[in-house]
Amino acid sequence: MVGNAVGAAAGAGGAAAADDIVRTIAPVSTTLSGAARIAATAAT
Repeated sequence: MVGNAVGAAAGAGGAAAADDIVRTIAPVSTTLSGAARIAATAAT
């Protein structure tokens, strides 16, 4: 029970962090080549 709650909280936190990363990377990605953009997306 506790493990599930902790896992859910960690998942939510991870999703929020990923969202921040995407927002930060998006403007940069527009200046990169297609391959670099794919690599940046895969890294997140």
